[in-house]
Amino acid sequence: MEHEKRVSGQAWCLATAVLTALLFVLGHLRGIGLPADAWAYWQGAVNIAEGNGYRYFSGNPIIAWPPLYSIYLAAWTKLLGQTTAVLVAANTLLLLVQAYGWCWLYLLLTKDSRTPAPLMERVQVSLFIAFAIVLFQASAMAQNLTGTFLPFFLGALWLSHRREGRASWPSLAVAIPIGTAMLLSHNSSIVMVSAAACTLFFLGRGKLVDRFAGGALLVGVPLLAWVVCRAWLGQGGSHPFVGGQFSVPMTVYQAGEAIGRVLTAPQIAYPALLVLFYIGFCILRERKRDSLLFAAVFCGVALALLICLFSSVWLNGSIGETRHILFIPLLIVPLMMHFTALSQKRLFAVLIILTLPVSVSRYVKWNFLDKDDLVPLSATISRTTPPGTVQVVDGLLLAGPKAWEEPAGGYSKDGVPLWGPHQQHIGSQ
Repeated sequence: MEHEKRVSGQAWCLATAVLTALLFVLGHLRGIGLPADAWAYWQGAVNIAEGNGYRYFSGNPIIAWPPLYSIYLAAWTKLLGQTTAVLVAANTLLLLVQAYGWCWLYLLLTKDSRTPAPLMERVQVSLFIAFAIVLFQASAMAQNLTGTFLPFFLGALWLSHRREGRASWPSLAVAIPIGTAMLLSHNSSIVMVSAAACTLFFLGRGKLVDRFAGGALLVGVPLLAWVVCRAWLGQGGSHPFVGGQFSVPMTVYQAGEAIGRVLTAPQIAYPALLVLFYIGFCILRERKRDSLLFAAVFCGVALALLICLFSSVWLNGSIGETRHILFIPLLIVPLMMHFTALSQKRLFAVLIILTLPVSVSRYVKWNFLDKDDLVPLSATISRTTPPGTVQVVDGLLLAGPKAWEEPAGGYSKDGVPLWGPHQQHIGSQ
């Protein structure tokens, strides 16, 4: 019976992963939208594949992001070429594995439930995970890679949290390298490893000294690798501590709206968020749910740290860009669906009404009705094409990278970065 349950669970995870990949591919038949960050990752990937290092086409070093995502894309570029279709294929694989990972984590966190998950619950969880990933990770961004690592990182953390003393160390030994890979994929992953360490320290079952040592290693090893990588690539001045673009209250507001926007329409994002809090309160009040408490503590600490990060460091964006907080609904909502499906059918119906119709309508609108500035699948990234344009040259469709640091980027004669808040001081140079 246990073997059949395990096989059934794996088949469900695989089916959700395949659904996610199909939705992503179908949504990108017209091409893919590439913001400035994505163009930078792609340039870095092409230069790495050609042996030129982690640089823009201009020769300026890429200092804003760690290199692991570009290294991943470089492997695809080396094998299959520099077209947009290769970019879509590389990210399709990431989202396929990511969807499998979130389903696997859901099964792991609900394993102790006495009642098997109803079919309707499994279907709804699958649809929620698939649409959330495809809708909010639609471009070629490093969060696609960190999001792929994250469910396996959290799974290892959960297993370590559930065990005492030395029995927890094997799971921790798995979590540490995954956390390192996350931090070498995107700088914001420092929030994830820090939140994981706090969760392990406060909720762990071992001795205080063991929990402290485990948390210190969980943060220290990835952080050391990240610092060494930044020093090697000369990325020390990438994000100055000069204050965020928005005030703390505005950052908090943006974060809440972004979380609610994953569930439903932006106009009712905050009411949806309040409903989510109410459902979580009802579940925790009914009886102790270790897995939901674990998820809530991790997400709460991570969100607080993200708000601090966006409020104190100059970043080219806001926390309201949903990819930054997507892990919160991906972790919390499936657990709520599980516990409400078991005991509170009306609340489960509310979650379905909130999430499913909006997700389907968004997918149709964003992928088939909106006429976005898409880069066609047959386009090849070009060093000579004007930034942000797609041109036919000698029968080839060539795409020029959009500017962020480029073309005025790099450093001034005085060594001042030509991006971020510094632009105001050196715009005349």
